[in-house]
Amino acid sequence: YAHGLMADPAVLGVGVGASLTNPSQAVVVVYVERGRSHGPIPPQLNGVPTRIVRTGIFRAYGWNEKAHPGCRLH
Repeated sequence: YAHGLMADPAVLGVGVGASLTNPSQAVVVVYVERGRSHGPIPPQLNGVPTRIVRTGIFRAYGWNEKAHPGCRLH
C-alpha cells in the first residue's frame, strides 16, 4: 500500500506506529504535508487501522553534513 499512498504528492511518508487509543495495537501511519490537501486515505488497510499525521517537510539531520569540531554525529 505504501507505493499507492506515496503516489499522492501530499503524502510525505508511510510507516508503522502505535494506536493513540490502544498503544498495544499497530497502525499504519501516513504522514501528510501540513496545509496541503490529500486524496482519500482508507480508515484501514487489510484490517490494520490507519492514522494520519500532518507534518512539515522531512529533513534528515546529520546526513551528508560535515561534522563541526567537538560535535559527534552517530
